[in-house]
Amino acid sequence: MLAAQPLPAGSFTGWAPVVALPPLVLAFAPAEWPRWLVMWVLSVVIFAGCKWLTWWGAPASRAPIWLHQDDRLIYAHAVEQGAMFGYELEQPPPPDRWYDLPGPIGFGDYDVFVHHTPGHCPGNVCLQVGKRGTVGMDLFVGDTLFAGSIGRTDLPGGSYEVLMRAITDVLLPFGDDARVRPGHGPDTTIGRERQTNPFLLEWAAARR
Repeated sequence: MLAAQPLPAGSFTGWAPVVALPPLVLAFAPAEWPRWLVMWVLSVVIFAGCKWLTWWGAPASRAPIWLHQDDRLIYAHAVEQGAMFGYELEQPPPPDRWYDLPGPIGFGDYDVFVHHTPGHCPGNVCLQVGKRGTVGMDLFVGDTLFAGSIGRTDLPGGSYEVLMRAITDVLLPFGDDARVRPGHGPDTTIGRERQTNPFLLEWAAARR
């Protein structure tokens, strides 16, 4: 099992998983980390999705930033989006790399495969991480799927139908044992969410 240490990431109860894939340290959506921590810990910042609170620590990280092309417009208007919620943000630096789906992207002995899962935002992705030569079973899903819930779809670029199709068509086929590491709340598994998540159960029932 891949060891991911979640660190608190701001006032929206976010958690930023930090993963050591020697020789690099990756952070998934660092949000509102204190600047000293961001500057100390990160080798690469890779975003699973593009919302304003996700980029809080990006200008301070001095680490390469990777993003999906479909979030280009939202990323460009980070300052305005923060102001809508009463926050002052620095404009994040331009992304260093756009995801080339599906990858893999190599980090040490690990590979990251990138799967497009829009709905919460247009460029949301699932980052499937695993040892090279194995099927990665750790899914860093951003705000697509949570333990017992799903991501918001009422913000700019969101769509409930698109989100549910992404969960059904992209995430569920990974199988019940796949570990889901969301951007908020505790880890879960595909199997647990398939069996108990009320949003998934309602969506499935409506399509029988």
